[in-house]
Amino acid sequence: MILCPTCRKKVYEGSSSCPRCETQLNMLFKIEKLAGNKYKQGCLYLKKQDYKKAYIMFNAAYHLKADDRIKKGIIISLVGLGDNISAIKMALRIIQSKH
Repeated sequence: MILCPTCRKKVYEGSSSCPRCETQLNMLFKIEKLAGNKYKQGCLYLKKQDYKKAYIMFNAAYHLKADDRIKKGIIISLVGLGDNISAIKMALRIIQSKH
């Protein structure tokens, strides 16, 4: 289930449109899937300790869908690359968005 970006109604994945507001959802599902694939690729690169490629994949996923698990992947990648300042800034953005 996802939320319709227009009216926030819960919608089953694979639905072509929202039953409440009739927003077309096909492109949204494609973007969600692409972001998920980029996230998975980032995780695989993390396991290989290839932090640069992991960062690239997580960053691509983040531009498609800005969620906390993707942000955490970016943080771990940045720490692996030795960019602790950027990692701390990203962590602070996550904390601040929760309040």
